[in-house]
Amino acid sequence: MRAAMRLGVGDAAQALSERVWEVQNCIRHFGRRFGRASVGSILLVKGLEFDHSVIVHQATMTNKDWYVALTRASKTIRVLAPSQLLIPHKRQGDRQPLKTIL
Repeated sequence: MRAAMRLGVGDAAQALSERVWEVQNCIRHFGRRFGRASVGSILLVKGLEFDHSVIVHQATMTNKDWYVALTRASKTIRVLAPSQLLIPHKRQGDRQPLKTIL
């Protein structure tokens, strides 16, 4: 929203909704910029790639969540968990049996 408002400074003829659309379109084409370190949920980092990744174990992570989290790093990955054995959480409606991730 701030970027859209800055974009329209000096151009009163362009509606705010048009400026917001322009900003969103640029983000879609060029991607979001991240700083040296970023914190995000699995949903927010899906489809992105990072040089280094740190995953904090959550008891509710499913196989899909683990797959997304483990495939974000291109160089190094670190998993912070209470034990070496990670058992994915089974959500209601999941058809696949639980598999242990080592």
